[in-house]
Amino acid sequence: MRELIRMLVPYLKPIIGCYYGILHISIMIIGAILLLFDNNIIHLWLLLTIISIDAMSCVILHNCPLTLLERKYLGVGWKGYQNKFLKKLNIDFRCNHEYEATIELLTNIGALTMFKLLFICVVNCFPISFTFHKPTFQPLI
Repeated sequence: MRELIRMLVPYLKPIIGCYYGILHISIMIIGAILLLFDNNIIHLWLLLTIISIDAMSCVILHNCPLTLLERKYLGVGWKGYQNKFLKKLNIDFRCNHEYEATIELLTNIGALTMFKLLFICVVNCFPISFTFHKPTFQPLI
């Protein structure tokens, strides 16, 4: 049993790291879809709460918790992949301030979410109706 575990351990770290990477990207994509296409106030409040909790954990841990887990198991986090990608494109990107970039991203996403929530509340306060009419085409003859 111990020999089997010793054989599997080198393969488990990349698998666990890929799991955290896929989880991280999935959360970002689903959050972006909710922010762009959902008008349900409860869903947007939940998204804002998740963003706020992530921002607080970034302040406490000095990085995103999922990025720390990715770095633990893969040796490189989300920002590392971004830097490698930019270097492959021959873009000289030397900024390695992950903490500031993460806080800036979460601040911008949180502000956009708050703006959308407030905009929906303002639109609901006033009796504004949006109607779209189909254009009718008349023949030239």
